[in-house]
Amino acid sequence: MEVERYEPFHIGIKFESGQDMGVLRSRIRKALSTRNDYKVMGEPQIESVIGIAPGKTVLAVKDNVKIELNFPAAALNTIGEDPKKVSDTFEEVASEILPSEGYDMDLVVSFYEIITHITIKSDKEPTEILSNFMKLDLELLKQRDVRLSGFKMSNEFTVRDKGRLTEVIVEPNATSPRDKFKVSIVCRSIDKKEIAQFHEKVEDLVIKLIQFLEA
Repeated sequence: MEVERYEPFHIGIKFESGQDMGVLRSRIRKALSTRNDYKVMGEPQIESVIGIAPGKTVLAVKDNVKIELNFPAAALNTIGEDPKKVSDTFEEVASEILPSEGYDMDLVVSFYEIITHITIKSDKEPTEILSNFMKLDLELLKQRDVRLSGFKMSNEFTVRDKGRLTEVIVEPNATSPRDKFKVSIVCRSIDKKEIAQFHEKVEDLVIKLIQFLEA
C-alpha cells in the first residue's frame, strides 16, 4: 500500500468580502514579475464581456505549482501535484509577498484551506474492504446487493464558509476501483499554522486510515 499521487494538492487563501480581486491580481503579478523563479502569465482578457463575472486565472507558475486567482470565490490558490512544493510556494505568497504588498493577513483573510484528492494503491480490493468494514443486516438492501461503497467523516456541524472544517471521504478510485482508493480531504482553518501542521501529517493520516480499513 502506498500513496500514488495527489490530484491535485491545493492550498488556498479565502479573502473577506470587500477585497478588490482586480487590485489583488495586479499587485501579485507585479510582485512576482520581479522574482526570477516565477513565470508570470500574460494578462488575460477576463473582463472583456460586460455583465459576466471573471472566473479563474493563473497568475504565475513556479516549479510546476500554479498560483491561481479565483474571482467568484475571492480566493488565491496554490495548486500542484507535489505537496511540499505547493506548501513552500503558499508559504512564500502568504507570509512574504502579500504582506509586502500591504495586505494585513489577520484582517483580510477569512480562512486558509487545503483541498486534495489522493490516490492510494492497495494490495486489496477497495470495494471488498469497504463492504466488509460495515455489513448492514437489512433484508431489503441485501436483496439489491447494496453495500458500503464509501464513507465520509467531518465536523459538518460547523459553518462551512467560516472558521474550521475538516472533511475526509474514502471511496474506491473511479478509474481503478479494484486496487486503488481515492481519499478526498478538506481542511479549513483561520490559523495558517494549523494548515501547515495538517499538511505535514496528511500523508501519514491517509496511510494509517487505509491500513486500519485493510486490517
